[in-house]
Amino acid sequence: MKQISGIVSGEDDIENIHVINKTSKRFTVTNAKGAFVIEAKLQDTIAFTAIQYTTKEIIIDDIILSNGAMRINLSEEINELDEVIVGKILTGNLMLDVGNSEAEPEINFYDVGIPGYTGKRATRTERILSEAKSGTLNTVVNGLSGRTKMLKAHVKLEKTIFLSLKYGKSFQTICLVDIL
Repeated sequence: MKQISGIVSGEDDIENIHVINKTSKRFTVTNAKGAFVIEAKLQDTIAFTAIQYTTKEIIIDDIILSNGAMRINLSEEINELDEVIVGKILTGNLMLDVGNSEAEPEINFYDVGIPGYTGKRATRTERILSEAKSGTLNTVVNGLSGRTKMLKAHVKLEKTIFLSLKYGKSFQTICLVDIL
């Protein structure tokens, strides 16, 4: 195997053109100037591919191998579509468009026979408070240490912050007066 360097030229962008040694299954890409280096031996097939160019294959001969270099000029390829099929026309009304869709709904726990919770998801602080009040030992220890009271205050503060973000400054002013 010998390293072959080269320059790719073309009418369009020449960076990131795939240079593939199909025989040895090695590959590289060109840099911004179209330069590349790839290992090859006599009779290896080197393919140059990019979406904007016609694929070109070169078989390594004695001249390329002895020079250790090659220059490739790629010809531009116009990608034309024979036909374009546009799906259903969207109306802009989400409920109507979803109803017209052929998409399948996601599988949920009821579809597979598993009972599940469909209520509002608890926040992290609400889950911690729930754990602090579960069981006799947790209730007693957290009640005596003041942790339950602190967690309740955190939950209340979290709800206040959420509502103030949702409804703006007017709600924030009312709540701060209530808290003080």
